[in-house]
Amino acid sequence: MSRQIAYDPYDDPRRAALEEFGDLVAEGLYARLDINEGIWGVDTDYWHTFIERRMAFHERVADALVRVPDRELAERAGNSIRAAQDQLGRITPRLCQKFVRLWRSDLLNWRRYLAGLPRFDSLAKAFDYLGIDPPASNGPTEDS
Repeated sequence: MSRQIAYDPYDDPRRAALEEFGDLVAEGLYARLDINEGIWGVDTDYWHTFIERRMAFHERVADALVRVPDRELAERAGNSIRAAQDQLGRITPRLCQKFVRLWRSDLLNWRRYLAGLPRFDSLAKAFDYLGIDPPASNGPTEDS
């Protein structure tokens, strides 16, 4: 049986700040997919609007914290929200657009690179090509 290690999402408000850019970009792109729009068609106008939506979301969460009975938890959550809001205020639509453009370029470069790699009919041959000793196996192998 496995179980998750105890996790406190509000332990360190810096985490919220560090994750805000990734959260913004991921949620912005998922929002496009939710309406069956492509993610590659986003532009700075889209990001401007989405950043405003994200700011409004943070405000709604901060406002809702006044109704949380556990005041210590609400305070820690509020600290994380404020840290995320501060970081969001530094993120520009141009930065989001640049990230998506560079990500797309990386994907294209990786596809070209991977397409140029030789193909092998077994893992043993691939390991040999890479100069890697194959891992020890306790059972049948692909070449068996």
